[in-house]
Amino acid sequence: MIREIIQDRMRELIDLAIEKWEKGDKELARRYVYIIKKYAEKNKVRIPKDVRWRFCRKCLTPWIPGETVSIRLSRRGKYVIYTCLNCGYKRRIPYKKFKKGTN
Repeated sequence: MIREIIQDRMRELIDLAIEKWEKGDKELARRYVYIIKKYAEKNKVRIPKDVRWRFCRKCLTPWIPGETVSIRLSRRGKYVIYTCLNCGYKRRIPYKKFKKGTN
């Protein structure tokens, strides 16, 4: 019950962080991401994947494709590589291809 409420709040905060970054208020956007991390630590709740993959772990910058993050596929197509344009941190996320017969 409480876990779902906290995770919903984290989703709202990451959306607000991206919105503030686009408007030019970069410090407030980073503050929102910092609050997400503190919520997780204080309440012992994992940050959902859809939130975790939308900001840089190192500099807490919300990721906006083309503006704050570069996205590419690895050579063998196993990973999607996100590169933070602010600090250079690279995050590799597994890329799963569709198998035949499953849609």
